[in-house]
Amino acid sequence: MNIECGWEFYSADFSRKASGESIKGRVTLVRNVAEKQRWHLMTEEMQDKIDLYVNGFGESIEDAIIDANMAAAHARPIVDA
Repeated sequence: MNIECGWEFYSADFSRKASGESIKGRVTLVRNVAEKQRWHLMTEEMQDKIDLYVNGFGESIEDAIIDANMAAAHARPIVDA
């Protein structure tokens, strides 16, 4: 599966689904290396407003990646100070 441009796969957790505690698992995406470097150059005030990570949820890893990609596509872009 493709990951939204500017983002990378970070982790997946389906342990709660496997144990029966939840019907959905979680996928986390992180901004790619270049975007991460730009994020770290921002002020703390700006970092509080712009996500470094996004999560997606789904019954399968594919569904969770699709959901995470949607969150990444709608995340505020990093702006240069």
